[in-house]
Amino acid sequence: MSEVNCLVDDGESRLIYDRAAPELQGKLKFRFDFNDAGGGKETGILQMLKNGEVVRYHQSRPFPAGSLKLKKIDENEVACIVKLKKVDTSINLNDFFTN
Repeated sequence: MSEVNCLVDDGESRLIYDRAAPELQGKLKFRFDFNDAGGGKETGILQMLKNGEVVRYHQSRPFPAGSLKLKKIDENEVACIVKLKKVDTSINLNDFFTN
């Protein structure tokens, strides 16, 4: 399992994950969760699953807990797009999600 490439669009509060690799073609399930990182921080993690197994993932660096919320996940043949809501508008997604 390896890490997936993430392009950050801070202005639109989007994370764009590349699906160009052969193992990311076809039917995939996408899961995005927030995990407690301790000390009032949390991380965001995207998992790409094929047949119930994680084939790629991306985990952010810790950011202030509660500062981001998941709006929705969109997908097409070339990308998985995670749309977030900034509860704390001073957050810059590049600081936490850029590979």
